[in-house]
Amino acid sequence: MNILYIIGGKGVKYGAEVVASNLIENLSRDYNVHYTVVINAKGVISELCEKHNIEYYVVKLRQYVYAKPSNPIIDFLKKNILLLRAMIDDAAALKKLERNIDFSEIDIVHTNLSRNFLGAKISRKYKVPHIWHIQEMVNSHYKLNFLINDQIQYMNRNADIFIGISNTVLNDWIRHGINKEKCHTVLNGVNNDFIRISNRHKVFKLIMIAEITHSKGQEFVIDAISRLSSEERMKVSLDIVGNGNQKYIKILKDKIKMNGLESRVKFRGYIENASSILPAYDILINASEGEGFGLSTAEAMMNSVCPLVSNKGANVELVKDRVTGAVYKFGGGRTLYQFPSLFIE
Repeated sequence: MNILYIIGGKGVKYGAEVVASNLIENLSRDYNVHYTVVINAKGVISELCEKHNIEYYVVKLRQYVYAKPSNPIIDFLKKNILLLRAMIDDAAALKKLERNIDFSEIDIVHTNLSRNFLGAKISRKYKVPHIWHIQEMVNSHYKLNFLINDQIQYMNRNADIFIGISNTVLNDWIRHGINKEKCHTVLNGVNNDFIRISNRHKVFKLIMIAEITHSKGQEFVIDAISRLSSEERMKVSLDIVGNGNQKYIKILKDKIKMNGLESRVKFRGYIENASSILPAYDILINASEGEGFGLSTAEAMMNSVCPLVSNKGANVELVKDRVTGAVYKFGGGRTLYQFPSLFIE
């Protein structure tokens, strides 16, 4: 089977690209699957392709979503400029791929993110079945808006199957109009090679593994720790693993300094295989506003590390409160408490 796999992202090994890496590596090794890969930027996927001699191409993959300004005139201009740019770049990407790929030999087009449309256009032009992977909520997580007025119906017309990474994600899209008959849930797979049970510590060691953005909730957790008494602060430490928006990181660092948390909260930067360090921790925190699945949450449970998660998105599908972890109600003021580390009113 020949699959054209279109993968968005920044080339850094976060959720959707981890899923893509696992699919490429495992299916090409264990089944008769031949991949041709299309990516937006060189990075983790291109390195994997080069390692396994998999054909890949780098093109500009534009997203058909945008942050909506409050001013209606600015919104109109921004939306149409971004739509025109996306259409032009998709046309250029398609032309480049047509020079290098014989689409008559492609059996399936697989799009890895809901916000990229190049796969839909290839599927429609060359009459190749299209699988559309849905890895995020419609708008609760990134708070993004569609560039096309009938975008949901466009997706319905140009996909044979939608694969959601959780029931929560698919139900959210179905409520917004995605064709329920085309929807299937396939939970993300998690590599178990790294599993090692951790030792517990006198100081409860907390960790967050995620891209550093407002939607992932790092600021919320820092605020919670800052509300602890001096004595309680000495019982916890937090490591923030990942990279992200530098302006947001500066805001977080300023808040840490202002609250005297330099010895309690540390930035560890991006770690290639962050799951391998989980046994050194007691609690993994997922404070996301709308998690589509939560790979780090599943990896934490596999390492006997307690996950502390918000009740938003698919977190509650993975974690049963007080059984396989702890679930807190998103929003409102809370204080980080002692192990098993609950956020309480």
